[in-house]
Amino acid sequence: MKKLLVILISLLFVIGCGKKEEKKQKEPTEAQKQEEKVKQKKSSLTVISFQAPKDKEYGYKLAQAAWDTLSGLENIKMVTANELIDSLTTDQDYLKVETSKLLRKWGSRLGIRYIVTGQIISPEDGKYKARIIIVDSQFEYPIVKSVEGKKDELISLAALNIKDVIENIKAARQEVALKMIQVRWQEKRNALVGKPAPEFKLTSLDGNPISSNELKGEVTVFHFFSLDCEYCEEELEWMKQFNRKEDVQVIGINLDSDLKDLSLIHI
Repeated sequence: MKKLLVILISLLFVIGCGKKEEKKQKEPTEAQKQEEKVKQKKSSLTVISFQAPKDKEYGYKLAQAAWDTLSGLENIKMVTANELIDSLTTDQDYLKVETSKLLRKWGSRLGIRYIVTGQIISPEDGKYKARIIIVDSQFEYPIVKSVEGKKDELISLAALNIKDVIENIKAARQEVALKMIQVRWQEKRNALVGKPAPEFKLTSLDGNPISSNELKGEVTVFHFFSLDCEYCEEELEWMKQFNRKEDVQVIGINLDSDLKDLSLIHI
């Protein structure tokens, strides 16, 4: 039966032995203080008319409903979009790059935190669909939501969805960031499938060298983990079960740069 190999890929520095001690309450970091200031400060927000080629008036109505709904939010300061639109449409990259990127660029320059816009699609079955786009000038990706409903219902549904995103912006950003990470992982995975693995040399806990040459022709699973990873311990248990398959070898790679007490690794 093959053993689960756990490899430390960085220099080990001395830390305390035994189990983790409970962390004493620390003074907030500068980043945490800054985050608290941001929470207390009102964030500016604007709404741009939704694109509706077949019914422009409907696009205006949806934008107005969003404006009215968001105006009552605490810590939100509504601002007009006139200067933003002028800057957007006169930008040399207008219609050459994604509009959301230009909105984030000019939102950041003009001090506008959130920009709400979107598109309305009227399908043949009578139901309308609103593609809501919320650009956070402090976040890399646009937050996109879709809402469907009858024409007389869609405006209020879309406005409430926008309000929910703004009120829970941190969770919305985390959800989008996770999806984009998965997309990037998939792209990298697709680029590597069918190609030789990159060469590497590592050292196991017992001091034996492990290299890519030794693993050629074998099915090998690499698992990267750290002690502060919420789900890594559960994954390690699963990996131990998986490692019992005689045709598969599992190699665990620990990412803790300051790990000295190897008894902290429960495998």
